[in-house]
Amino acid sequence: ENISNTADTMSEWPAIAADGSGNVHVAWKDEVDGNAEILYRRWTAAGGWSSTTNISNSNLYWSMNPAIAADPSGNVHVVYEDWVSNNMIYYTRWNGTSWSTPAPISNPAGDSYFPSLAADSSGNVHAVWNDYRYGGGGEIVYRKWNGSSWNTGENVSANSSWSEMPSVAVDGAGDVHVVWTDGAGTNNSEILYRKKSGGSWGSTVNLSNNE
Repeated sequence: ENISNTADTMSEWPAIAADGSGNVHVAWKDEVDGNAEILYRRWTAAGGWSSTTNISNSNLYWSMNPAIAADPSGNVHVVYEDWVSNNMIYYTRWNGTSWSTPAPISNPAGDSYFPSLAADSSGNVHAVWNDYRYGGGGEIVYRKWNGSSWNTGENVSANSSWSEMPSVAVDGAGDVHVVWTDGAGTNNSEILYRKKSGGSWGSTVNLSNNE
């Protein structure tokens, strides 16, 4: 089934999530009036697919690469890249009635790319992305939204090599798991992993060991 159904435009970078009620949520990048925007549709058993909603509404800016998660209350959370003065990570959420105004969650001091998102059983939202404010090849930054505010960004990779393309997951105990691609190898890139449990990050583990 064609759910983007946009004529003569490039629909790409889809992201999908399902909530506890069996509803399906999809976000993707599409072209609207000459701009790249993040579009959203929801599927329910009772009503099928909803109409398409432009959730970035960035007008003159370039929005792309969304990540999406649904929490236990049925709220939908989306992060995506948006080129404003530089490339930043924006966040918006749907509370069952309307979408919040998109707001930046990355630091404008450097470009940010490759967001990933997860929601835990308590409704907290966990976001990671590749952040270049630290110089060099960038670091993996993590932030948590507790339902009312975001915590201060935490540098998860914190090394001298380049770090990019992270992915985040949260288990039933609320522990946060992050993996990413890293230039830690002598001649190869590696897949590195860290776990946050009880408010503290554990040691970095090299999962690929390509050296």
